Amino acid sequence: MPCSIVNAHCPFDYALFGGAVCVMGVFDGVHLGHRYLIDQAIQDAKENDSRCVIVTFSVDPDELFNKQGLHKLETNAQRLNKLATLGADSVAVLPFDEEFASQNPMQFLQRIFRKFPPKSIHVGKDFRFGANAEGDVGLLQEWGNGKGVRIVPHELLQVDGEAVSATRIRHLLEQGNNTQANKLLGVTIGKLSTV
Repeated sequence: MPCSIVNAHCPFDYALFGGAVCVMGVFDGVHLGHRYLIDQAIQDAKENDSRCVIVTFSVDPDELFNKQGLHKLETNAQRLNKLATLGADSVAVLPFDEEFASQNPMQFLQRIFRKFPPKSIHVGKDFRFGANAEGDVGLLQEWGNGKGVRIVPHELLQVDGEAVSATRIRHLLEQGNNTQANKLLGVTIGKLSTV
């Protein structure tokens, strides 16, 4: 069954999240580290006979708050289309604007999941959320404990002894090291490779 991209504008059925295995992030570049994280969530969903939902945002938060220093690895449309090819059941796209971003961490989680807590949420160990990025994995776990949601933080994938991140890839591109950047993006001869 093909993956659906669902924009969380009204009307939106928040029951999509209920009992699902979710994986959350911005996923700029959909690099090898992101793919590793998503693969872990897909495997969790298979083992627990659940749906896997990638939860992301309509825009990168830096597009609102760090426009001057913003160097995106791809457009939002490219990012969403790439996420839809990775094997999850759905990609839920949350509209990200200043009002959404102004919510404190608990309001942020309530706004997303409403009355439909997922079975589990996979995130990178450095995941931040809510106004001023005040929420961290510890706060997410506190929320999960109260809702019966298993929080699964992952160490960042290491390649050549260093964590794979969009920041690392941007630095490589700035240095003109396209070969190494493409390796971390999973690009070989213009095609995406699987992890």
